[in-house]
Amino acid sequence: METTQETIDGAISTTAFRAAMEHANGMRQFADCDNAHYWEGYQRGLRRAYHGLAFGTAEEHAKWLSLAGDADTWRAQRGRGYRDGLSFGKRGEVVK
Repeated sequence: METTQETIDGAISTTAFRAAMEHANGMRQFADCDNAHYWEGYQRGLRRAYHGLAFGTAEEHAKWLSLAGDADTWRAQRGRGYRDGLSFGKRGEVVK
């Protein structure tokens, strides 16, 4: 029986979470330098979406969300990835 993790915005099945993490890890390994940072953020966002409030603090969450508008390219990539990974729970799909 597949387990489902209750999240902030709904539920993500363990299977969907693992598949999304594997996809993001593969993309991170094969991405160019800037996009690798995006996929690092995406994985962190997935973890927050899956584990909910048990993953990280409210301050860390706010900081990661704020990175999307950072002037530094790599930090902005991480922030956009975090935001997209976090929204996985709402959409149930992986960014390609």
